[in-house]
Amino acid sequence: MGRRRTGSVYEKPAGSGQWWYAFLLRSGKRWAKPIPARPDGKVITEADARAYKDEVLRRYDAGAWDPEAPAAEVPAPPPTVAVFARRWAAALTHSSADKERRAVEQHIAPSSLGDIPLPEVTPRQIAAWVMELRTRPSPRGGTFAPHTVRGIYGVLSKMFLSAVFEEIVAASPCQLPRGFLPPARDKVPGARNAWRYDRLEVVRLISSPDVPPDRRVLYATLFLAGLRRGEAIALRWSDVNRERAPLGCLTVSRSLGVTRAEKGTKTGAVREVPIHPTLAAVLAEWRLGGWERHYGRRPLPEDLLLPTRTFAHRDGKNVHSQLALDAKRLGYRGRRVHGSRHTFISMLIDDGARADLVAKITHTRPVRSAFDVYRNEAWSTLCAEVAKLKIERAPDELPLFKVAGAPAASPDSATPIATTQGAMLANTVKCSVETHDTLTLPESG
Repeated sequence: MGRRRTGSVYEKPAGSGQWWYAFLLRSGKRWAKPIPARPDGKVITEADARAYKDEVLRRYDAGAWDPEAPAAEVPAPPPTVAVFARRWAAALTHSSADKERRAVEQHIAPSSLGDIPLPEVTPRQIAAWVMELRTRPSPRGGTFAPHTVRGIYGVLSKMFLSAVFEEIVAASPCQLPRGFLPPARDKVPGARNAWRYDRLEVVRLISSPDVPPDRRVLYATLFLAGLRRGEAIALRWSDVNRERAPLGCLTVSRSLGVTRAEKGTKTGAVREVPIHPTLAAVLAEWRLGGWERHYGRRPLPEDLLLPTRTFAHRDGKNVHSQLALDAKRLGYRGRRVHGSRHTFISMLIDDGARADLVAKITHTRPVRSAFDVYRNEAWSTLCAEVAKLKIERAPDELPLFKVAGAPAASPDSATPIATTQGAMLANTVKCSVETHDTLTLPESG
């Protein structure tokens, strides 16, 4: 055991009344400091200096004070909602990250929550913010749709779950009582009913020469296979199996995200869609000559089915605007592209297809139960349901004979040519809807 340190006191300079104390630290370094003035203003005596030095030594030996100990780190203040939300959103990499970043910049960071330190946010403040969202004017008129409010709240909720994982908050304050979030419904009740196209509109969109040929193929893929927009523009020729029987097969395994990068489908599942006979004819014509005439060379298996002129993916926004433009050109009301999916499903069921099998074709999901493992309808069963869809192209507008090199029909044909294709087409579609017979349009002479 080493000798007990005693230290020393001394007046410096002599006669000045300023006393100092000194002693050796554990490291061997000498510690010398002036003794501070008394609070009562009295003159410090040598006895006062020794008492002060002894108290410092006592604390040092007890470990209550050590001038050589590393400085304690002062914890950084917790980030505010705005600071953390922006940092969290910047690190997102999934396909909808841009959408979530916009929600942060437009509705979370500049809101009443933005300046509150993350651990201080309460459920009551979250509820007040939700009520602000529900009453805020929408750029499109009125207030935000219930689905929009719920989507923005979902972004905030995911952000707080990340804060819990990083141990910035103990629990998420996104715990709202029933009724604070609006019900999951459309802004205008029944609005989805207007998304559907009628049969005549579908036939004209996939047949009319007023619609560019590549877009006719795209519309046929959307309306006759029920694909989502991102799935249709990510299709490649290798996804088209013409040899499958009784109908060919479209393998849908990819989709185009908002960043225009390929990703998996919305549900993460790979699904097989029977190729409707009308769609099969469209794709055959496109493969035999249409694609080559449009792009200047024959298609390869790895080529996109419907690329841009530079062989890149189409822009989903352009597909929407082009569909609206083509519909207007044909005298129809423009609707969202997703309306083609509504139309495919609705018309199939109208024509007698089983809803559960239509759902399997359009909404295939990964296996979720033991029943899903055992259920596996035959391909012919799915094909039979798709074949019930009564849609054919207008025959006068089929250029397939040009591709195959067949001669044009003789002008002396005994079959009279219809005066207008539109009248003939409308009459045929009307008869098909009323009788539910196969939609077979009369051939022109």
